[in-house]
Amino acid sequence: MLNDDGAIGKQVVSISVVAPDYLAERGIPRRLADLDQHDCILLTPVGRWPFVIDGELHRVSLSGRFTTASVEAVRAIALSGSGIAMLGHWDVRQHLASGQLVELTLEDAATEQLSIWAVTPTRRYTPSRVKAFLDALEQALSRD
Repeated sequence: MLNDDGAIGKQVVSISVVAPDYLAERGIPRRLADLDQHDCILLTPVGRWPFVIDGELHRVSLSGRFTTASVEAVRAIALSGSGIAMLGHWDVRQHLASGQLVELTLEDAATEQLSIWAVTPTRRYTPSRVKAFLDALEQALSRD
């Protein structure tokens, strides 16, 4: 956590998502090891997926039929029912709300919570346009 009067933090969550059609065809992975038997959609800058197991962070290498450098492509492939993706909640919340995607929860591992920080020189004299941006950013990253 930043110890700065101008720091405003927000915790965000990456989640594993999958189309219900994929689960109906391939079954539901219950444990982290089960992902080895599934098609994971890989985002090239990420490399390994971060999971918390017993309070400790582990970065897990997975395989799949699709690898891309585009978040939009990962989302589209997941929506097509072709695999399991790990994306930020903000990237898929509309699709979760509509039922096009569902969150995949594993019994033995949780996805890593990340922190995003907006740092301003001070909170006392923040211009209204900066406040508006920070409010919009917080709403965009909200899980609600």
